[in-house]
Amino acid sequence: MPFLTVDYNNAGFEPITPGIYEVFVSDYQVASARTGNQVLNLFYTIREDVNQPHRGGILQYDQFTNTPSAHWRFNAIAKAIGVPNGTSLETLEEFAQAVINQDVKVKVILGEVRENGKQFPEVQSFSQTDSPSANRPMPQLKHAYEQPYQRQQPQANSYTNNFQQSPPQQQPNGTPNQNQQFNGNQYGQQAYQSNHSTNQVHVNPDDLPF
Repeated sequence: MPFLTVDYNNAGFEPITPGIYEVFVSDYQVASARTGNQVLNLFYTIREDVNQPHRGGILQYDQFTNTPSAHWRFNAIAKAIGVPNGTSLETLEEFAQAVINQDVKVKVILGEVRENGKQFPEVQSFSQTDSPSANRPMPQLKHAYEQPYQRQQPQANSYTNNFQQSPPQQQPNGTPNQNQQFNGNQYGQQAYQSNHSTNQVHVNPDDLPF
């Protein structure tokens, strides 16, 4: 018996191409960039319950930098997912807890050519899902726990660099403790306003956590 029968349909994930995808937020990572700015990286899984290309693929390291000029992007995904308007979130971790496992539709583009000549998919915009999911279990978080966690200490409704290393609290089943649930299907809507709809996200290499 041969050890393998070549199967083109089982050749791993192909590179994710530009397009519109139904995804859910499946992981996150809080880090400090070399600039000193705090960064939230979100990871998205392309939903397998929707008929679309690259099902099960992962969009990695969608970067949200905690600076006033970049807060519009936090608001964009929060609006698309359905975090209620006026919700106060004190830390990047709280924001991550508000969006984890939530459905959202994303527009993916190829980022700028890097020094090594490669391009990688980047999330350009967010909008409300067309296919709300039901009863999906909480994803197993990896990046949130793989490094010593930097818990931020809120001060005067802003984020500071005064934090200590402490892992996120977990429930007995190993999932993070979520004190608040948001109904994305009720509140989600088109996220980007016209002045942002054509903006591309340009990543400053100094803001990358690696």
